[in-house]
Amino acid sequence: MLAGVLLNGCVMNWQAQSAPPAQVIQSSGETALRVTLNAGGNVVIRDPWVEGDSVVGWQQPPGDPSEVPLVRRAIALDDLRTVSVRQSNTGANIAIGAAIGAAALVASVAGALLIICGGGGCD
Repeated sequence: MLAGVLLNGCVMNWQAQSAPPAQVIQSSGETALRVTLNAGGNVVIRDPWVEGDSVVGWQQPPGDPSEVPLVRRAIALDDLRTVSVRQSNTGANIAIGAAIGAAALVASVAGALLIICGGGGCD
């Protein structure tokens, strides 16, 4: 279970990239890109690609994803301040894994004492 938590990368952060958007999309292999706009605010684009002078992809509008369909979104490269990709936060994942491991150890020792002592207390 501990390995699963660490391999899943349960704590993810957006990491700004210095490379041009086309290169980030091609090299990262990510299916989502967070775009920070010069005017302020962020937009998450799914399945992004660069077409001409724009980053194009699919955006989830506000609302229930099962009821509100994705919309095609194109953002001019000149309107972008930064592009970011999701990356695993290794330090946080290790801390979570260590906490889960410690809890499992305590539970195992407590269970073993219950079995050995029969629930009536060890003398």
